Amino acid sequence: MKLRIVLSLLSLLVLSQQLNAQLYTFQKFGHQDGLKITATLTTTQDNLGHLLIGTDGNGIVRYNGTTFESIHGPKGLDRPYHVTGISIVNGEIYFSTLYAGVLNYYNNEIHSFYKINPNIDGSALRIGKCQNKLAIITNNSIIVTDLNGKLLLKKAYLSRYISKCVQLLETPYGS
Repeated sequence: MKLRIVLSLLSLLVLSQQLNAQLYTFQKFGHQDGLKITATLTTTQDNLGHLLIGTDGNGIVRYNGTTFESIHGPKGLDRPYHVTGISIVNGEIYFSTLYAGVLNYYNNEIHSFYKINPNIDGSALRIGKCQNKLAIITNNSIIVTDLNGKLLLKKAYLSRYISKCVQLLETPYGS
């Protein structure tokens, strides 16, 4: 009996050494770390492992693990953006904004991608890749475009106003 207890305890000890739980660590960033605006609306990670932070008024901020860099557009588009969603397709960054529609960033420049009519659609709340297309969630509709900005689908909601979209999920074979 004592031998069984000792063997059981010994086997538990051996098994516990092999079981490694993943540890999640959180790091808080603020002004002292170089982040100009701490009000974030969305985050994602690019292909190089950089953290892209969509801010509430300072556009997209890229964090490379050491420093923060604001991504700014050329004159005419150089204004503070309230970035509500970020999606990366084929190395290009597409992002939805509250007041400027959908923009994309490539060749180190910000370009207008899809204009949203705020009187009809409201603001762009989220953007996501959907089978090599982009799905845009607004206050009043779902919009699907190709990667050139051509409208493929626009469907109004039954409810006339949605104030928040937390996450957009892509299903592998969904429609």
